[in-house]
Formats: sequence, C-alpha cells, structure tokens
Amino acid sequence: MKSYSEHCLHTGPLIRKEEVYELMTIDERKSILNCFMNFASKVEFKYITFVVEKREDFNQFKIISLLSKQIREFIDSKSELLSEYDKIIIYYDNGQTQLTQIMASIFTENNVEFRRNVSPAQYRLFQIADMITTFELINLKRGRGSNSKSEIQFFGSMHAFNKNYYMTKKELFNELYQEYLHLKKGERREKIIAALRPFFKTETTVKNYVDGNIERKRRNLICRRIRLTRKVNLQTFTHFVTFTYNGQLHTEESFKKGLKKTLANFASRKGWKYVDVWERSPEKQSLHFHGLLYIPEGTMPGLLVEKSDYSFKSRRRQITVQNTYFNERFGRSDFEKIEDNTMLGRSVAYLMKYLEKTGEKIVYSKGLPQYFISDVMDDDVVTTVGLEDKKLLLFDDFACWDEGEYMGKVSQEVIKQLRKSN
Repeated sequence: MKSYSEHCLHTGPLIRKEEVYELMTIDERKSILNCFMNFASKVEFKYITFVVEKREDFNQFKIISLLSKQIREFIDSKSELLSEYDKIIIYYDNGQTQLTQIMASIFTENNVEFRRNVSPAQYRLFQIADMITTFELINLKRGRGSNSKSEIQFFGSMHAFNKNYYMTKKELFNELYQEYLHLKKGERREKIIAALRPFFKTETTVKNYVDGNIERKRRNLICRRIRLTRKVNLQTFTHFVTFTYNGQLHTEESFKKGLKKTLANFASRKGWKYVDVWERSPEKQSLHFHGLLYIPEGTMPGLLVEKSDYSFKSRRRQITVQNTYFNERFGRSDFEKIEDNTMLGRSVAYLMKYLEKTGEKIVYSKGLPQYFISDVMDDDVVTTVGLEDKKLLLFDDFACWDEGEYMGKVSQEVIKQLRKSN
C-alpha cells in the first residue's frame, strides 16, 4: 500500500476491475478500499444524495428540472445555517455541464465562491464523495435485486456489502449487539469492541462508543418494558395466543405479512386489540407468534376446538384449544383464555422474556393508550417523587375528575370513561 499513498481512489472502476485496477487481484483492490474507508471513518463530514430515476418518458430537460428542484429545496431548508458563514466554497470538477448550471443558478449570493476544474486527486473529500455516491447507487440496486456481477463478486454478497461497507456505525453496532445477544454481558462487550475497533482512532474512543450504546440499549429496554406494562394495564384482554409457522402453507415472509394483515383487519373492522411479539424456538428455530388478544363477544372467526397432542417440552400429553380459521390459513394456533390477573401477569412476563432475550420489538394494534387523563385533588396526593418532584404519588383510591366533573374512585369502570393519551 505504500506505493498507493498518493493514489486517487475511483471507487466504481476499483469494484469493476477497470482502469488502473485492471491487473489487481480482488484482495489488493479490497485492501485499497478498506484503507480508504478507514481514513473516511475518521473524518467528520455530513452528506446528502439526490436521486432522479431515469425513465423512458424522461428527457434531459426533465431530469435537470427534477434534480434542480431537489437541490434547491435542500439548500432552502438550510438557508439559516448557511447564512451564518462569511464564505461558502463549492468545489466541482466540471464533470457535467448541466450540474454546473444548476449550482450556479441556486448559489447566487456574493459570499459563494466556485472552484471549478478541481481534480479529485487534489482533495480526499472529493474521493470520499465519489465513494459515497457509488455506495448509494449500489444500495439502491440492492433493494431491487439488480446488482451487477462485478459488484456481487467484489463484495461476496449484497448482505456483506450492507454489513461491511454501507452501514453506519450505529447500524453496525445494533447488528453486532443482536448477533452476540446470547453471550454474557462482558463477553458481548468485548466482541463488539473488537469488531468496531477498525473504525475508531483509539482503543479508548471505541470503548466509550460501545459503552454509550450499551447504555442506550439498556435505557430503551426499560422504556419498552414500561410502555408494555402501561398499555396492557389499560386494556382488557381475553386470550393469550400462539401461532406457529407452517412451511407447507407459507414462506416465513408471507406468514408474517398475512397474519399481521389479518389481525389489523380484525382490529379495524371488529374491534379486536392485540399486543404481540415474534419468536424463534431455540431448538428448531421455527417461527412463532405470541400475543395477547382482546376478542369482543361474537367476533371469533371459525370454531375453537380441543385437541390432544404430545408436548415435547413437558414430556406428556396435553389438551390444547385451537381455532379452525387460523389453523386453515396459517398453521397451528393455540388459544388460552385469560381468566384472571394472575394469568394476565404470566402472559405479560412471557412477552417480556422475548423482549429482553431476543431483542424483538413488541407490536401493538392502533390506538392502545399508555395513560388516562384525570384531574387530582390535593387530598389524594401522598407525596411528590421523581426528578425535581414533578411526579405525584397518589393513594390507591384517589378520586378521578374530568374537567371539574367527578367520575368516581379509580377503577376499571371509571378509567374506561376517562380520556386517554400516549
């Protein structure tokens, strides 16, 4: 690499094995790109890309018009920030005459200086911009499955491109955190630090970054636990359900999409409510859906039937209640009626387990509030709590008021009558 210390990187030809890279091996080309990415990761910069789709009905004028509109709108949105600078310098290599005209028409102020005919070899930031636009184009094609053979060959796979080249540090941290979630905390931390080390100047900076993001994950988990508990406690749920993926009926993608759409339709049309999480069994890695459902009387589709089968988990035969509608469309379904708060608490704990162990997100039906709104009388306040005493600790039987109207002592029935909020 010493002989390339003055090398001007041109990312597209490097990937395609063209120009000065024609006789290089893939390892040599990757080494050049990785070194440059390591440099770019240590440079502070921000960027935005503008995309115009070329269609058959588009002429050159249409493309320039759309591109000009995007750039102008972005510059206008940053006008306040740009006004703070005494001088703005625009570096351009005059590669496209149309783009030169667009920039000249947008930047008309006296404090703007154009430096045209700039050679990319003179500025590393120019080469970073070339790399970024190349990566953005590759990523657009990745979303459509239209990447070239040379791109797939260079990166190994488009998943590898996304993980090793396109992701932001935060996105990479999140993926690594998920990948090592099964490890003990200390071992997980060391694995993530080792994987992120090439993107940071010093050992201290990478450790600080990882520790800060681990703390972010911890705070987010606490917030998600609280949100789940609040939403569940303000609803009534009738069933705890499990739907199991059946490969003869669906792909995993169609299973997820179809079940989510069905539940959303029942929620909007029949008043169902749901709180759910996706999970894979540790042994077979088969996909499951666990959730709490509120099913209003008379809206249950199909029939609930008892079935006897063998449970490999408890190693004995068991009686389960399944639904014919969901069995026919999605595979096995298990319905367990929620009889009391103890059963509800166990169900919430079950959902919480997957929230913590697998990092899965909880999915809620629309309109499930976290809070009810009530005025509070001074006599019902035990004390103030929290930061700067902004929260109130109330007696268990506090009175609920809605804009001066007494609604009654706090209870499920009274809460139903109060306004709600998220």
